Amino acid sequence: MTGTMDPSANFNLIITQTELERFKFLIRSFLRARIAKLDKHPHHHLPSPNLSPTEQQYLTHRCTLLSHHVQTSFLSSFPAQLQKLDDTAGGISMIDAPDPETAVFVRVLRDAGTVEVQGEDG
Repeated sequence: MTGTMDPSANFNLIITQTELERFKFLIRSFLRARIAKLDKHPHHHLPSPNLSPTEQQYLTHRCTLLSHHVQTSFLSSFPAQLQKLDDTAGGISMIDAPDPETAVFVRVLRDAGTVEVQGEDG
């Protein structure tokens, strides 16, 4: 199909296709990073309202599989009061959470002036 086009249209098509492939690569990289973060702390992220329905379904299934695996592997031999995976007895949560003090590196590409950033604290 590209053989019958004029050279400038063919070049524009190649540039567009290359840009589309680059964009798809970026989206896949973003999704891989997001899934890796969800996989690292599934029980922590499960109640989050920021999950898409697909992510919610994925995490529910993952937590179910993980709970079943742990239960059949060794947890069933523990006393009933020690078999919960989300226990908060003694003021300590068994749900592993990401470290909120972890550094985040940012590279500024252009000056945007003064930017006000607010976290969950306000």
